[in-house]
Amino acid sequence: MIFEPVQQPALTFLACAPLAARCCTSLLVFLCLGVLPALIIKLGLKEDLAKYGITFGDRLQTARSLLIFTPFMVLSAYIGSQDTHVSNAYALHGCNTSASALLLLLLLFCRILFCAGWEFFFRGFLQTKIAAWSTPVVGVLIQTGASTLAHLGDPPLEFLGAAAAGLLWGMLRLHTHSIISSWLQHSLLGFALDLFLLKT
Repeated sequence: MIFEPVQQPALTFLACAPLAARCCTSLLVFLCLGVLPALIIKLGLKEDLAKYGITFGDRLQTARSLLIFTPFMVLSAYIGSQDTHVSNAYALHGCNTSASALLLLLLLFCRILFCAGWEFFFRGFLQTKIAAWSTPVVGVLIQTGASTLAHLGDPPLEFLGAAAAGLLWGMLRLHTHSIISSWLQHSLLGFALDLFLLKT
């Protein structure tokens, strides 16, 4: 043969079924829980997205919350990575998981995309609407219940963590007037879990 096929071992992870499923799920969650409600708010309700947390809000409180809770997110990710059920659910089994820069960027992008949709729907859209009909605390409690129930079937440790995180991030949404803190913390938690699982 005149032209030999070019081998690209660094890209073999793109043929990995679990990673492909992760990417598709992240995109679907972003579109269904993020973009669709945003369109309803802007085009249907004619409201400002800032009302639903798409704003910097109180930047000082956001920065403080990130500084305080970032270590806890990393620690939680490490604890989760040691759990067999979590590892079985999120490890990229059967994939070439040599930690190339491209793989890490793709995993980070998936987490950012997924968490953007998730946080906007539960801590932004749902919590804001419930609070408008009732009280802010009721809004936090109901979105926490809903986001926790969405984890039914997930590993037990993750299910319990979802309840705690729902309360924490719901209160931060009230405190910072933004979903940025919860979005970044959630993304960090997921990406740190990916990194720990890649090392196991």
